[in-house]
Amino acid sequence: MPATFSANMTVLPELVGERIEMPVTFPGKTPNLDGLRKAIEPHLDGQKLEHVAVLWHGRRCSMFVGETSTIDGRIRNVEATAIYRNNWLSQHPETDPEELPPICGPAVLFDRNVWF
Repeated sequence: MPATFSANMTVLPELVGERIEMPVTFPGKTPNLDGLRKAIEPHLDGQKLEHVAVLWHGRRCSMFVGETSTIDGRIRNVEATAIYRNNWLSQHPETDPEELPPICGPAVLFDRNVWF
């Protein structure tokens, strides 16, 4: 039986709303860029993916955002921004969160690291 890599993927809409949660399976021991693009980019409103490492539920996970979503006037994604900033704030609690960059537009969060 060929090796596969499975993870749970959650689409975080930019406005507080209903998340889309789904399991995904990639062929091989680790996902490749083409497979990640096929799974993620349909949820990024026409944007190409950009990876950001996050600390979620105490472990390193992968989140993907649109590569130009912060600079092209998209709405701040409050939930994704909080998840993104958590890693830095966990290590530097004295930091003003608003000094850190926001996540704008929809984001796709995995329950584990998928970026190798």
